[in-house]
Amino acid sequence: MGVVSYEVKLDSVPVCFAQGRSSDCAIYGTVDGTFGLIQFLESEAILHWDESPRGQYGSVLAVNHFDLNQDGEPELIVAYEQGVVEVFLYDEFGHPQLIYSKSTSTLNQPGSIFGLTTAPVSGRPDSGQAENPVRIGRERILKKLQNFSQNVYTIVFVTDGGGAQTIDISQICCRQDLKQLEKEAAELRASRTETAPSLLILNPTEIMHTYQLDPTSSVYSLRLECAIPIDHILVQSDCLVEMVDVADNCAIKCVIPCTPQMDSNSVLATYRCQVNTSQIELGFRTIEGKYGTLNIYLVPKGQEPCVCNRLQFPVWPLSLHRRTHEFTTDAPMNQLKLEGKFSLAELHQLIMFCLPDTPERPPICAGPIAVEDLGSDLTERARLVYECVVLSTQLECSYERNCALFRSDNLSTIAVLKDALAKEATRRKIHFAINLDLHPASVYYTLRCIQPKLESLLSLRRKVHLIEPLQHLVASHTQGVHHSDTSPNDANSLCCRGDNPLPNSLPADCAAIWRDANQLQRAFRYQSCILDRLYGLVVDLYIDKYRFQGIDVRKRTASLLDILNHYDFDKILQYFDEV
Repeated sequence: MGVVSYEVKLDSVPVCFAQGRSSDCAIYGTVDGTFGLIQFLESEAILHWDESPRGQYGSVLAVNHFDLNQDGEPELIVAYEQGVVEVFLYDEFGHPQLIYSKSTSTLNQPGSIFGLTTAPVSGRPDSGQAENPVRIGRERILKKLQNFSQNVYTIVFVTDGGGAQTIDISQICCRQDLKQLEKEAAELRASRTETAPSLLILNPTEIMHTYQLDPTSSVYSLRLECAIPIDHILVQSDCLVEMVDVADNCAIKCVIPCTPQMDSNSVLATYRCQVNTSQIELGFRTIEGKYGTLNIYLVPKGQEPCVCNRLQFPVWPLSLHRRTHEFTTDAPMNQLKLEGKFSLAELHQLIMFCLPDTPERPPICAGPIAVEDLGSDLTERARLVYECVVLSTQLECSYERNCALFRSDNLSTIAVLKDALAKEATRRKIHFAINLDLHPASVYYTLRCIQPKLESLLSLRRKVHLIEPLQHLVASHTQGVHHSDTSPNDANSLCCRGDNPLPNSLPADCAAIWRDANQLQRAFRYQSCILDRLYGLVVDLYIDKYRFQGIDVRKRTASLLDILNHYDFDKILQYFDEV
């Protein structure tokens, strides 16, 4: 049995590994598209550097070194899931610099596959069974193809007026043989339909898929790849999720209105794919506290009757959390403690139900974990740490047999976890008592975590709203210059001036907005959904604060949203103290 020599903590799951330029280094790639260099020292292994792609290319499939320029210095080659290959050159400090990027594509050619068999053409003479028309037709076509491949076509010499002319009849024979094969194939289909109308031949379709959370956009990315072209996809979910448009997705989306009270469908939509589409990417934005199952029904082309492949993906109660390693205890903590009769494995299954990136087996700690409230003498304990990708708040799960402790600096995380654990434990008939220890200052700590993100997005929104008036102002002034006595050269220089089109009247900050209009609009389109998510987090935090006090404040959320739209952080803090 091997012995662990080194241990390195990474932010994501590694999927590929290769030796570095020297024997004491190694290159790794992860599922979120990050790659880095690990250096092995005598006593420990350290992470020397890590890099992320400039675009979202999916997970890293392969990393390797190769001397492309044949100069004795190998380049780093990184291949991504979406068909992107990047080449990096090392600088004098040993860090990679991108020198080449290529996007490749794969084409799947549809065709027919003949099944070869060693069985006789007909059934046994004494079996009394009729001959199989499918087998007979298949053998006949195969025999025809074999004769076609072995046929040698001759050249016919024709004498015309004392001269000689050659005519190659191979192309004519090819056309005739192909027509004959098409005719025999049609007869084979007709005979199969007449003799065995109830027999359905369904070809199994292999589907490759990845389902992971993008921490930068807080969106779940689902990538599907099929061996044959995809006809359409049906998306169904019993919990509320928002479908996000993906830039590379050319499928036609149709959203079907749902009534969750009647048919238990919260989301129902179809994607009609273009011709020869064998891979597609879908985006889903989840809401913490809303959990269930996401069903994907994929229908490939060219199969009659219609064949459907179903894929199921969980939507976790704390879906916007990811596993991490370090847990900081400087912030005020809320605690949720469970005590009862349950095993370590049973509680680990409950955590798997609530949180993504949970390992199949509980990570047993070798020594005692730094949680005094567990208070048991058992040495078999487990500990998991998670981080919210939106707010960077943390959750610590420490558990052993008959006891578990959850700590978080976000009150809403504890509220969602409490409801999900209680409901799922009741379904699995696991009994335990719940004890809460809530810190009043944690609410204001979470608000201050939201504050910089919220102010940055609101500032971006104000700048975007000023773009159109500034463009009208600059355009009207330019038209005035054209109609005045100013020469055309002066007018053109005014229009093309990059820094400030109106230096005598337009402030520098407004000129920067006018100059960076396209970049600001692109950033706002990408981040406007994050602003709505932050609004929802503030409202949920307000509801959860008073829900633990037994007060229903959902009727006051409209006033809170109005304060958020006319942003004033001091008024938000004051509103949180009011009931």
